[in-house]
Parts: sequence; structure tokens; C-alpha cells
Amino acid sequence: MSELSIAEQKARDALSFDPLPQSRWVSVGDACIAIKTYYSEPLSRFLRALPGSKWSPEKRQWELPFPSADALRSSLDDLNRLAGEASERADKETERRKQEQAEWAEKRKAEQHARQIKQAENRPCALRQEYLTPISNKPLYMIWLEAIGADTDRAGRKFGMMPRHAAAQVMGSNGRGGWARAYLRGAYDYSRSNGIGSRGIMVGYQLEEGPIYWVASPVSWKDTDRYFLRIINGAPVKMTEDEVMKCLVR
Repeated sequence: MSELSIAEQKARDALSFDPLPQSRWVSVGDACIAIKTYYSEPLSRFLRALPGSKWSPEKRQWELPFPSADALRSSLDDLNRLAGEASERADKETERRKQEQAEWAEKRKAEQHARQIKQAENRPCALRQEYLTPISNKPLYMIWLEAIGADTDRAGRKFGMMPRHAAAQVMGSNGRGGWARAYLRGAYDYSRSNGIGSRGIMVGYQLEEGPIYWVASPVSWKDTDRYFLRIINGAPVKMTEDEVMKCLVR
């Protein structure tokens, strides 16, 4: 056994009798002392200055030989401070990016919705305006649909097929015997799903008072309930297709 191996073994044994103070950034493994933190330039300079430290790109962590334990112990307060600051900056940056993505998605949704409404209004069989515009200062109503069989991704697709669950605002007739619709984005709830996600995944859609909605709600593996509804005084009221036809511009 080499002198270095003996020194490593002695340092490792010493740590078992006198462990390092607990730190969320530091862990003692079989081969080295590992340090995993978020990046910052001051923290990187600090870690490079520790004796024997090296960066492992595969594990994305800094590694110290066991004989460097005393040097780390004496500067652990500085490590915790710098790592905490780096973590806080990373959390703020993550939150900023999420906010930007949410704003971009909301803007895109609003633009798409405006285009769909404009297209529907230009058709001879668009819905009358009172069935297109939400009533202001009214609370949203949440409707929950089960995404039966949606066990592959958050969009509910299985083997490349479109999801069976859907909620959409009706814009008017499309002139081909169907309806022009603006599909809503749902919020997924996995709290009641089974182990493989084939049942129990619920999708919530926020509906507003005023517009008419078309809903496709799976009730079994084969059957899907499709209907129209409108939120009136905070409650959903189903409509027949004939009733929706009477709301078209004539």
C-alpha cells in the first residue's frame, strides 16, 4: 500500500470518528468528499482553492480527497454562505424564467383566441356577441374531466392519438355542419391516478360566464359524453344543439 493510500485511509477513518458538521452541500462517499452546489463565480474560486479539489463533469460535483477534510471543516461556514447565495440566485432566475414563459404563453393564448373570435365573427353563422364575450366581475367555474387512458404525457396522447377529454369555447358554426371552437388549456391533477396513470388523472378547465362551451368528457374506455353548456349564476347549465343554433347570428 502506497503512502498516499495510507494517508487516504487514515483520513477516512478519522472522519468516521469525527464527522464533518452537517451541510446540505457536502456528502462523504466511499472514494471522496463530494460537494454539490449551484454555480457562482465566487463559489467556484473558493472551491478551486481547497487543497486537492477537482471538478467531476460526469457527476457535476466538486470532489475532495479525504486528507482535505480539515481544510474543508475550517472553511465550512464560508462554503455554506456562498452556496446559499448561489442557490438563492438560481431560484430567482428559475422563477424569472417561469414568469417569462407564463407571460409568453398567456400572450400567445390571447392572440390565438382573438384570431379565432375574429374568424368566427366574420362567418355568416357566428354566435351573437353576448355568447362570445365573458361577463365581467364574475367568478370562474372549474369543470373537472377524467383523462381516461392518458398515461403517456401531460397532453393526454396515447400512441400518437389525440386526447378524448376537451373543453372549448364555441365561436359559431363552421359552415360544414360542425362548430368553430377555441380549445382551452387544462390543469392536470395526478393525486388520484392509479399506478400506471390509466385512470384517475383529472383535468380541470376554467369556464367563464357568458360564452357557450363544448365539452368532451370520457365516461369509460369506449364512451365519451359530448355536450354544450353555459355558466349561469355560477352553475353549469347544459344546452342542446338546437338551443345553441338559436344563438347564431341570422
